[in-house]
Amino acid sequence: MTLIPVRSSAAGPTIFAAMFILAGAFALPPSVEAQGFGHILGGAVGGSVLQTGTAIGSDKRFVIVRPRLAIAEASRSGAVTKLVFHRERDLLFVVLADGSARWWDLDRGLERTAARGEDILSGVARTAGLTAEVITVQMDGSSMLLRQDGTRHLLSAAIPDFDPNAPPSVAASSGSMAFRTRDGAWWVRTGNGEQLVLPDADTDALSTFSPDGYRMIYRIDRGRAMRVLRLRNQVLEPTGLLSGCAGGAKITAAQFTPAGSRVVLGDASGNLCLWDLLDINGPRLLFTVKTALSGGVRVLVIDREGLHAAAGNGREKIEVWPISGRIERLSAVTLQMQVAGAVALDIERQWLLAGGENGTVAIHKIGESAEGRQSRPIAQLISTNDGWSVLDRNGRFDGSQNGIDALSWTGEAEEGDGAHALPVDSFSESHYEPGILAKLDAPVTTLLNDTASDLPESGYVRPAEVTIEFGKRDSADILPVTVRTESGYPAENVAGLRLYHNGKLVLDGMGRASLKTRVRLGPGENLIRAVALGPGGIEGTPSTHTVTISGTPPSPSLKVVAIGINDYANPAWELFYPRNDAETLVSILRETGTRLRDEKGDQVFSKVSVSILLDNLARKQAIENSLLQPSSARDVLVVYFAGHGYALRGDEHGWDDWYLLPYTREWRRRLESPEEFDNLIRQNGLSARDLMALLTKTAAQRVFLVLDSCYSGAVVKAVEGNSGQEPKVGDDAATQKALRQVARIGGLHVLAASRAHERATELQLEPHGALTYLVLEGIRGGADGDDDKRVSVREVIDYATAEMPNLADKLSQEPISQKPVGYSKGANFPVAGL
Repeated sequence: MTLIPVRSSAAGPTIFAAMFILAGAFALPPSVEAQGFGHILGGAVGGSVLQTGTAIGSDKRFVIVRPRLAIAEASRSGAVTKLVFHRERDLLFVVLADGSARWWDLDRGLERTAARGEDILSGVARTAGLTAEVITVQMDGSSMLLRQDGTRHLLSAAIPDFDPNAPPSVAASSGSMAFRTRDGAWWVRTGNGEQLVLPDADTDALSTFSPDGYRMIYRIDRGRAMRVLRLRNQVLEPTGLLSGCAGGAKITAAQFTPAGSRVVLGDASGNLCLWDLLDINGPRLLFTVKTALSGGVRVLVIDREGLHAAAGNGREKIEVWPISGRIERLSAVTLQMQVAGAVALDIERQWLLAGGENGTVAIHKIGESAEGRQSRPIAQLISTNDGWSVLDRNGRFDGSQNGIDALSWTGEAEEGDGAHALPVDSFSESHYEPGILAKLDAPVTTLLNDTASDLPESGYVRPAEVTIEFGKRDSADILPVTVRTESGYPAENVAGLRLYHNGKLVLDGMGRASLKTRVRLGPGENLIRAVALGPGGIEGTPSTHTVTISGTPPSPSLKVVAIGINDYANPAWELFYPRNDAETLVSILRETGTRLRDEKGDQVFSKVSVSILLDNLARKQAIENSLLQPSSARDVLVVYFAGHGYALRGDEHGWDDWYLLPYTREWRRRLESPEEFDNLIRQNGLSARDLMALLTKTAAQRVFLVLDSCYSGAVVKAVEGNSGQEPKVGDDAATQKALRQVARIGGLHVLAASRAHERATELQLEPHGALTYLVLEGIRGGADGDDDKRVSVREVIDYATAEMPNLADKLSQEPISQKPVGYSKGANFPVAGL
């Protein structure tokens, strides 16, 4: 990262210069451009990323920051060692050097399943009915079946003297495997467990199975040829030899096409060739082409349709060639990283995917980069130890909370001015883009903020630092608090200030460079935190202070507010499960809340109180009154809503755009236009912003908000002329962002169903909404990951967001397209005892 101080000899020009650079309309002097500032998504992400900048002026108060990405040391996973496409399901299987593996759903833009602690060495994908699965090989030679829903089954036992340093190959259909033992011999273990020796195999045999498992090839004669075998009746039958590509050069790479009837070879001289195995006279060479790969072809992959091959030199250069029709190089890509073998080709999307260090997969656009220039990835998929994230080249991001929390924009200021780093999550208002991976391939890309600055290229204005000053505390432990931005920082660059008490928002001072308020303290430690917002809503480095008050904290209560609406005033809006969902959740929380014990075995909650509003009782005023009922700071407040939600276009950050719909007779009003209906929603719905304000007013500092509600087609049809109208593009992302903002700005814990353009999924085999079903399962014990007989709010959120993509597979029903919003801000706390 580079920090460029902007000269401030005159106040006016300084302010305008800083803002002008942020907009990307300022050309850096040649002396600065010549420094060769690195790109955000290149190189070994999370490695050595600190750079020293060059000063334009001497005043360090106003700086433009060009950041580099870093992954927290404790969260880094191993390097990507293998990428496997599932041809029918649009899934990418990723194997990492630490022995873990991940499923990425490219269509939905998220990581679905993570297998950790399995010592996975390799894998091959296949289809089994309605689900996808991978046959994996472990470091001891055993094999396992790993399904996309996370379930796994042992297929075969460990192999004595198995050599994990030689990559094994597996037949997807039969599970047959070719492997090397430590004495250098190669074997085939058939599907029924019989082991057959591979005669004359080189020490590095490059063994490869056809997808159907009937054929295999392996290298012989010191790499000058490959033997073709047919596996039939547990016998290996030789059917021919492949003599390489040209001039007797050593064969260095080999792959079957998906049909299994042809083989593509690469050699040490950089030749690429195609062999037909079904010719009546034996294997026949169809063509040979000369690549420009110095060092020869060391990496070779075939696209899912079997029409193109990507060949690499094992370092940074990869070429894409058609292997049918006119044989002419399609693209040459020079990567910003070295790739030893983890490459995948998606010709339909025009994507070349390359595995890198620390669990990253870089996506390059084929044909985009100029000849001889390094390709800048359009995005990266990042797998961390307990999460995932996606970043596009502008710095827009999506991911699980744990995955995003592991990332930061970091670097070092020049002249020993100290490190300057901000979490990626600090850029949520300007750069959080739900579903960004799926949008990369959309015919028309609709972004929540399509003017978001390019962080690695344009940089950003460093937000102000803040100071917190305390007045004299009175006898009621009311503490006067004053928050100011750093002296001399231009107020025009301050978008606002926020003040938090024990993680929960106290005051949102948008547009203010200073604020004063009074905070009621409680016994024990009181954490006061303040943060300033820079242009675009970027959160700066917070200032924190702890104030300790003597006394014994009172025992907390568990307060539950549950709303469920089946029967709206408009009969067309009828739902089936919300009322049952609300009643069931209340019943379970009463039971598990009473059972909750602390480390000493004492009961945590002094009492459990419930307010439940069903159908016509769930009016807007009644909901607001329930949320504002008296409580103490240490109480736990669980708020649940099941019913209709509706997304509207908000501001440029996708903020004021989601409404939960309480019961009101107004929904029966006949309207003539969608605009009138939108206004009706604004007048009678409860917006995300209003909801956050209500929950901020409550004294309880530990708040868990669960919303099993989303956009419904029934609501669209309420407006004459709207019947059959397609929902607004981007509403789903806007809903996710708005609800996530409720959590991260308000300091709350939020779990919400999301898929704005369809009904919240109601399960066929369970009388619940999909999200509520997972919440109930989590509270009953499914979320107790550490087996401490207590379920925390963070455990429920992590469990529900991780399990939702797999729920349909486990319940054997149609796929569920919900992508829940899960965000946990502030201190974790238990909500249920087992």
